[in-house]
Amino acid sequence: MNNNFIAFLKIQFLSTVTKTVNIIKIKSLIRFCFSAMLYLTILSCLSCGQLQILAINEILESDHIDQYDLLEGDWVLTGYNAFLPIEEKEKTPDFSKLEVIYSMNPRKHELIVQREDDKMEHDFSLPSGEYMIYADRNLIKIKRKLFKYHIEENLLTLDSNYDPDLGPDDIIYVFKKINT
Repeated sequence: MNNNFIAFLKIQFLSTVTKTVNIIKIKSLIRFCFSAMLYLTILSCLSCGQLQILAINEILESDHIDQYDLLEGDWVLTGYNAFLPIEEKEKTPDFSKLEVIYSMNPRKHELIVQREDDKMEHDFSLPSGEYMIYADRNLIKIKRKLFKYHIEENLLTLDSNYDPDLGPDDIIYVFKKINT
């Protein structure tokens, strides 16, 4: 099989599953998707006639990292990026002067947003309040919006551009962990 075709199938498969995911079953479906992607990757390696050594140990070890521990805690919003006209971008708030804190407790499916000021007109972050969240591996659902998340050192990125069919025009939030 052509590697591009297999990559296309992976993207289409994830896109379809993501669109039809049920909130209660998200954890099971994501594990299923991960297993299916691993299976397709192994098949693609074998179908090429080359036995490639996959970093399966790294994949299995990542299972032992508790994603809830990584997400849990207080995160201050440092900014976001989105495809906006220049006039709109200039009106977005400066988060170095505005404090918006997302306190996450993924085990309890809780997110508490605290703001020192009211939400402004061109502010795309959440208003103060409590929200339900669902997280697993690299996906998190806040309200009705699904994000890919990535944590590197003390930075959290929430990227709503997880679906290649929609394009890369949606919001990407960046947070910094607050050491408590």
